[in-house]
Amino acid sequence: MNLDDRVVICTSLLARNKIEPFLNRMITGDEKWITYESIHPPTITCFCPYKIF
Repeated sequence: MNLDDRVVICTSLLARNKIEPFLNRMITGDEKWITYESIHPPTITCFCPYKIF
C-alpha cells in the first residue's frame, strides 16, 4: 500500500467520522483494531415523599 492509498483511506475515514462518529471508540494495539461501546446503566433518581428511617 503506497502513500497515496493511505491518504485516500484516511480522508475517507475522517469524512465518515463527521457523519457517524466512530474514531473516539477505537482502541489500537499493534495491528489489531477494536471498537467498544461504553455501556453504563442510566442513573435513575426517584422522589420519595416519605421519610424512611
